[in-house]
Amino acid sequence: MIDLHFDLLTKLYTSYLENDFTFIEEFSKNFNKDNVSGVIANMCFMSKKEMEEEYSKHYFDDSVSVVEMFMISKQLIEEYIDSDIKYIMSIEGCDYVDINDLDTLKELGLKAIVPVWNEKNRYGSGNRSDIGLTKEGVKFIWHAFELGLGVDLSHANKKTFDDIIDVARIAESTELEPIIYASHSNCYSLCDRDRNLTDEQLLKIKELNGVVGLFSNRGFVYKDSFKNKTDNELVKNKYLEHIRHLENLFGGIDNICLSTDDMTFCGDKDLDYNLCPIFNYSTIKKDLVTLLSKEYSKEDIDKLLYGNAMKLFDRINKKERGNYYVKRK
Repeated sequence: MIDLHFDLLTKLYTSYLENDFTFIEEFSKNFNKDNVSGVIANMCFMSKKEMEEEYSKHYFDDSVSVVEMFMISKQLIEEYIDSDIKYIMSIEGCDYVDINDLDTLKELGLKAIVPVWNEKNRYGSGNRSDIGLTKEGVKFIWHAFELGLGVDLSHANKKTFDDIIDVARIAESTELEPIIYASHSNCYSLCDRDRNLTDEQLLKIKELNGVVGLFSNRGFVYKDSFKNKTDNELVKNKYLEHIRHLENLFGGIDNICLSTDDMTFCGDKDLDYNLCPIFNYSTIKKDLVTLLSKEYSKEDIDKLLYGNAMKLFDRINKKERGNYYVKRK
């Protein structure tokens, strides 16, 4: 499968800070042709307090720029992830990224951005505020489209989401080819969490030829499944219901992908992270095939697990097609 959202760059960087790559050395075995053969690898930023709580006290230091952090993570992903694995490098939460940094980061291999996390930043906001794109945010998104970066709408609140869509529609009317998608969002109509997307929002993504990565975090698949200690098989079937709902809404499966946002590597800081995934990462492709086989053909399963995501990868890599196959020498 191709995992449309995993915070791999973040974990690589924290491993670098701790000078301990034990987790990465073991976890990287999950990336292979028989399990996860592709990934959008994110480096995450949020408020400094939350970064200290979730990642490391020294994860973000004003003396080290985002560009420097990205360069280190790029070297590490090329070292630890096999050359056969297809990956897109993304930054999630652009709080500390200047608009001019986008050019440098693009040259270094950045291919996508998630403009906001949950908090408000200078460009827009996630669901902890109701502001939309700022004037600076409009320029930032436009420049991202100029550079050919994918723009990930997961985490954007409704106003910021709609403002990004508006910029994308204007860009589409020019010579630009905006690439938008939601890497880790589920259907609000089935699980009314503020991180999930309404049917109206989902259709706006499809109208711009974007894809949606339905993600297997139980809290966003089945509301209150943590509190109620809901049986895992029931939650898996609910995940299948999200896929069916999106298929019915879109009139097909061609714009549907899958993702994990697996955060078990933060389990030492909050044990709830170990309970979030409904699939074990080491067997996720096999488990997804078993689940999807209840209702989908082999051809459709291949699209959901791989084919649809590869179309997105090819769009993002259209000017540098094949770069995600290359491992640093």
